Amino acid sequence: MREIKFRVWNKIKKEFYYDNCYLDIRGFLITSICESIIDPIPSDMYEINQYTGIKDKNGVEIYDGDILKYWDDSLESIEWNNNGFWSGWGMAERSIIVGNIYQNSELLESK
Repeated sequence: MREIKFRVWNKIKKEFYYDNCYLDIRGFLITSICESIIDPIPSDMYEINQYTGIKDKNGVEIYDGDILKYWDDSLESIEWNNNGFWSGWGMAERSIIVGNIYQNSELLESK
């Protein structure tokens, strides 16, 4: 069974919160870094990314919104697509994370 974890992108501060970010049974975000319950999660301030359960070839956890670089130097962002996380090559474990869509969107523009 895959580990369910989240990270939260603060659109105002332009930073991620990782430690102990999770959704409670009601769907409210609780995080020890924020030291508060965000109820409901204001989408104009935060983006929530879920851990895919997969690590890149360097052992770094891959989250929704990460940009991966593959063996052929192609780049792709990880996205939730209907029934799971989508990576076109399907070989995320052999890739490396080179950024994310919030801080490094220019990587995908040159694609």
